[in-house]
Amino acid sequence: MNVILFDTDSATQVLSRKDLRAQHLLKVLRCSIGDQFDAGVRNGPIGKGTVKSVDEKEIVIDVTLQGPAVGLDDIHLIIGLPRPQTARKILRELSSLGAASLNFVLTESSDRSYVSSTLWTSGEWERHLVTGVQQAFTTTIPKVKWGIGLKESVASVDALARKVALDNYEATESLGDADLTLPLVIAIGPERGWSSLDREVLRDHGYDLVHIGSRVLRVEPACVSAYSVAKSQLKLM
Repeated sequence: MNVILFDTDSATQVLSRKDLRAQHLLKVLRCSIGDQFDAGVRNGPIGKGTVKSVDEKEIVIDVTLQGPAVGLDDIHLIIGLPRPQTARKILRELSSLGAASLNFVLTESSDRSYVSSTLWTSGEWERHLVTGVQQAFTTTIPKVKWGIGLKESVASVDALARKVALDNYEATESLGDADLTLPLVIAIGPERGWSSLDREVLRDHGYDLVHIGSRVLRVEPACVSAYSVAKSQLKLM
């Protein structure tokens, strides 16, 4: 955690010793009374925290907020719903990179059982987003949806957005050579790839098929690679 995030902008924060943030402060940063660390508010300003007191049950922290949050990139991803362990990695990495939204959709070849994973039903997914944001030393958290169909998802996208979809089989242009503008939507297929019907849906809604090379990647590295290429093309990194 490069920054500790709190849920409110209260000047005094109290954490249970069982809280992962408290454990990080005490065991990793080895903070004691009077020590400072980087702190912020979810989707809010960033600043400094100072350990005021520590006992067997809790830590009391004084928080001083100093600067605005770093904004998200106007880049949105539509991702064929992957297995939960892959989704966890994607949530962390893309929130760290600055994606504005992540939409995990059901495609023709998606395994529908993934929707009922505890990752989604228990709210665990949010914890992985926060982990990525804290790693990136920022406070802004992407919006996330999951479990809706591909057609519904692509139909809801801003009509003015630039839209591309990764495809290893029918794409003739590299993402690195594509003319990209913001807002940008990148669609990435599930572990079994796009079906012919999926491609038809994407094309009908204005998506250009592009590739990121001849190698077939797993969903997680495909997401990170495509996002990084797009950020470079748009001069956001």
